[in-house]
Amino acid sequence: MVRIYLPLLLFLFVSFTGISQSKKDIKEEKIMSIKTIVYDSTTGIEKTRVKKIVNYDKKGNIIEEINYDKDGKIKKHTESIYDERDNLLTRTFYFANGKVKKVNKYVYTGKLKMAKLVYDNKGKLVLKEEYIYKKADIEKE
Repeated sequence: MVRIYLPLLLFLFVSFTGISQSKKDIKEEKIMSIKTIVYDSTTGIEKTRVKKIVNYDKKGNIIEEINYDKDGKIKKHTESIYDERDNLLTRTFYFANGKVKKVNKYVYTGKLKMAKLVYDNKGKLVLKEEYIYKKADIEKE
């Protein structure tokens, strides 16, 4: 019996520890996707299910994340787009049926995020956040 569960436990351990990897590790190891699988026997019936799938680009940025409920239905789905400087440009949130729920767009000046624009599923701007930075005053001697 132990021989049967040992490979499964090892696989689950690797799946769960993979989620905690840093962006640097994801990039260096050339990981393109991490799937989290849950082994559950709390109901008395042994069940294995996918909990989460995360897809990455070549730079280690999360480009898609899908979370599933205990019945295997999508409960959260997002897609993200980055620029050449790894700035997050767009994050799209989807309903379980695959239709767009909302879209967040980000505006940058260099590496500084200047604004976040939130659009509803019809493309209407519903929220705008602006970021104002105060730089430290450096006196020359």
